[in-house]
Amino acid sequence: MSVAVTISIDAMGGDAAPDIVVEGVRMAHERLPHVRYLLFGDAPRIEALIARFPEIKGVCTVHHTDESISNDAKPSQVLRTGRRTSMWLAVDAVHKGEAADVVSAGNIDRKPASTIKSGCNSRSFAVKCSARFAFGI
Repeated sequence: MSVAVTISIDAMGGDAAPDIVVEGVRMAHERLPHVRYLLFGDAPRIEALIARFPEIKGVCTVHHTDESISNDAKPSQVLRTGRRTSMWLAVDAVHKGEAADVVSAGNIDRKPASTIKSGCNSRSFAVKCSARFAFGI
């Protein structure tokens, strides 16, 4: 018997988001059917994509925000004003205990909230941060 796990996802992170992010959730669900997903971003776009894959509808919860981090945003600016971005909200879900981990496919250099608050310093395309590092926990 598998223990239920919830993963928080910045659905707007990456050049092909949210399409590729929702496709990734579908692929992950095939291998890990016990995992639930919190997706943060443009709810109408994300929900339309989830509708294409009915098998993941029951394991996804979408949280809407209109804000995301642009490629030209300065890290200091994002830390001061980015608290409603999809990345910040995804990381905050871990901080609040709503999810065990956070995932973003965005450019780590443009996600300072995740790198500073969660302790991740990887330059890889996909970023996975352990919950014990989120917000310095």
